[in-house]
Amino acid sequence: MKNYQKPVLIADDVLSESVYMASGDADCWTIAVSKDQADAGGYATFRIQANHATNLQHISKATTIVLQFNQPVTEAVYEGFAITVSGNTITGYRESLADSYLSGDNFNSLLKIWTSGDLASLQCTGATISCTKAVNVQGNGGDGN
Repeated sequence: MKNYQKPVLIADDVLSESVYMASGDADCWTIAVSKDQADAGGYATFRIQANHATNLQHISKATTIVLQFNQPVTEAVYEGFAITVSGNTITGYRESLADSYLSGDNFNSLLKIWTSGDLASLQCTGATISCTKAVNVQGNGGDGN
């Protein structure tokens, strides 16, 4: 992809309850979010699958995920990520354990969400993921190279 085009979200109650969008780092990450379970003891679970490009290497200090939902979220838990909740938005932040990505950094894990609304109708309506790029000791990498 030579020119990044911002993804467009189309909501349709007949379609699947999952979201798949490229992040703002068009050549870096992809993310897919799907509902796993509607009511698991008072919370809903969503599966987050993220893949880093296999042909791209850069220094990355952190990964940030931003998810939007169709109703307010009261609490969220996502192992390995520091989570903040604000209204319908969940932001997850994970500091990188390694200093670069190459050949795909992938993760597939569950997010637990509590809401004061209806768990059965809770849906993810938008998802982005991005790297916090850093310059390496040779002075390269801040721009993703």
